[in-house]
Amino acid sequence: VNFSTLRMMARQTGLVSAIITTRKEQVASYSGYSTENIKPGWRIEKNVENYFGDSDDYEEAKKLSTEEKEEVKNIISFIENCGVKKRLYHGDLFDTFLRKYVDDSLTLDQACFEIVPSQFCKPYEFFCVDGGTIRFATTDNSLNEPKIRGYYPFAVQLYQGSVWTSYYPWELSVGIRNPSTNILYNGYGISELELLIKIVTYILYSESYTGKFFSQGSNPKGIFLAKANLTEDKIQEFRQSWTSQISGLNGAHKIPILSGGDIQWVDMQKSNTDMEFSNWLDYLARLVCAIFKIDPKEVGYNLNSEGSINYETSIQEKLIYSKEKGLIPLLKFIESKLNTFIVFPLSNYKYRFKFTGIDNSDNLIENLDLTKVEKGVMTFAEYRAKHGLPTQIEENDFLLNATWIQYKQMLNQQQQGGFMENMIQQQEQGGNTLNNSEERSIFKDFTEENPFVRDLERFALEKGWTN
Repeated sequence: VNFSTLRMMARQTGLVSAIITTRKEQVASYSGYSTENIKPGWRIEKNVENYFGDSDDYEEAKKLSTEEKEEVKNIISFIENCGVKKRLYHGDLFDTFLRKYVDDSLTLDQACFEIVPSQFCKPYEFFCVDGGTIRFATTDNSLNEPKIRGYYPFAVQLYQGSVWTSYYPWELSVGIRNPSTNILYNGYGISELELLIKIVTYILYSESYTGKFFSQGSNPKGIFLAKANLTEDKIQEFRQSWTSQISGLNGAHKIPILSGGDIQWVDMQKSNTDMEFSNWLDYLARLVCAIFKIDPKEVGYNLNSEGSINYETSIQEKLIYSKEKGLIPLLKFIESKLNTFIVFPLSNYKYRFKFTGIDNSDNLIENLDLTKVEKGVMTFAEYRAKHGLPTQIEENDFLLNATWIQYKQMLNQQQQGGFMENMIQQQEQGGNTLNNSEERSIFKDFTEENPFVRDLERFALEKGWTN
């Protein structure tokens, strides 16, 4: 399927257009720089895997010196402006860049951006190019281009049958999310729309069939059938009445009137079950959303039945599934391309670009984990370990959790029972070996932990029961 057909499918199919637009808006929400891990956005951090140095502390190695902070600041400005500041009004800002990139990626599975080098062979600016015009070049150097850094041009921009520009590997990023080893694809990707070409055709047929029913009005409620023989003038009069009264949008379902004798009414208004395409369209919508890995509710499409996830059917878990299977892989793909062609060449692999607010930091995932703890699917220790918290609670710590409070109260009651049993045993074995001051000290330490025992002691003191 050529790129022009894929773009026509994306523009003329309402559901597909809504899916692509939704993903563009979701990715664009990550276009701003963020200093927090939980906030959607992006940041520049040290590529610690390559620049760990002599330090054995991973967190210590990630800290930036004053000089490194200035380097990071320059890279941030470069990405926000899609180039150096002096070309600020030449191209797009980063938000627009992401929208263009996602559009071509989801439509063609071939999103491309060009990297213009500076005189020092480092990126000077970058901007999206039409992915539908990019073709891979042959390996025999039929373009007669010089060999640079040991490479010939690997791609060209083809427009109206002519080669306009040739690109070396460091001058153009060709983003293909669905590569294939099939030799017939010649290294090109397989777009989601190419997999859905039959489904999209069925959607267009269904919408066209339903629309023509209302626009043409070719199914009137009934006709008048004349049993007696009619003259040619009467027949012509009937035809003119039919054409003038029921053809076109405004004449839909009107009844033609014919003067004459012995006329019989023939009812043509049957059941409209053949026009009920809700189940069929729901089935097609499910297939489209499954291929694009997005929940129908994200695009405002409410299906009649649930069950897009096998183990749970809650809306919350569906949105998490849609995010993890559709949005996050797309962001990771963009992240890798920006690192390979922009950040790594600018910083000599010292820094890297990273999206924030996408890995287990969303409130939906947090609420889902809490629900699992309440239902007993996940233990409290497992929950704390997953979120990087110590599994053991210190003695002076206090948690606002009803289950935890009940557990601590039960332990205190057990300790209280053990204390009283020891006192009784000591008295039975020959009397208490502790004097009154020592006994009060032990009892005081114990009662400070249990509010119920403190109340009991206070009540005893008020009554004068000092023993």
